[in-house]
Amino acid sequence: MIAAFAAHKISLAPTPFSDAFCDFVRENIFSVEQIQVLELLSEQPQRVWSPDQLRATLVTSKGSILKRLAVLVRRGLVSGNERDGFRYRSAPAHDPLVAELRRQFIERPVSVIALVFSGSSALESFSDAFRIAGEDDPR
Repeated sequence: MIAAFAAHKISLAPTPFSDAFCDFVRENIFSVEQIQVLELLSEQPQRVWSPDQLRATLVTSKGSILKRLAVLVRRGLVSGNERDGFRYRSAPAHDPLVAELRRQFIERPVSVIALVFSGSSALESFSDAFRIAGEDDPR
């Protein structure tokens, strides 16, 4: 019986992420909170969210939400502004990758978080924790 099991190569390792998914995450996602904001907006693409609604839903600061939204707007994943609100608005090519991000973040959150912080932005993210308030932040 053991020989029968040995004949089957069973892998407990998860399937690796696709190259397209990894590239998308490394180029566009810099924090877990950014994933959460994108997740909320993309789940209801027709809904317009105010920064205060996002802040209350994610239980974080308005400044932090505005920072995440600014990145998502620059990356072309979200449209809007603080006065009129924000909504998911991505290029059609990104829609499947955003859906994959939502699914993988539910199914494999640790792997997604590791991917977010594995790129060159990891050092920047770590150093952001030590930034002095008021410093210019390109992200």
